Amino acid sequence: MSVVVPDGESPDNFVQKLVTEIKGQLQAAPHRKWIDGGEAMDLLGIKSKTALQKLRDEGKIRFSQPQPRIILYDRDSIEQYIEKHAKERLAKNIAAAVGEVSQIGAGEKKGTRARDFLNEL
Repeated sequence: MSVVVPDGESPDNFVQKLVTEIKGQLQAAPHRKWIDGGEAMDLLGIKSKTALQKLRDEGKIRFSQPQPRIILYDRDSIEQYIEKHAKERLAKNIAAAVGEVSQIGAGEKKGTRARDFLNEL
């Protein structure tokens, strides 16, 4: 296979410019608002359709059903769900760490339980 490059430009330089242009176009491509179940499961990191259905049934992620056998998921609501749970988990770990520090016994070396707890995280 032969590649035609503009006069005065090295093939390596031309390929590098082409790759940069393609990457820019891919990054600039807008995300679709509504995605299918496979993409939703990929975003959520789950492999089970049942787990996806449970999230849908519990109202934790938005969906649309334009036809009886077609279910689309709102990408923004999935991203919000992921963010919400990331923050809650972090808040729980911080609260637990604060609770451990405040419950250090009088006979223990100061900070030992808190240090052990944080090392377990």
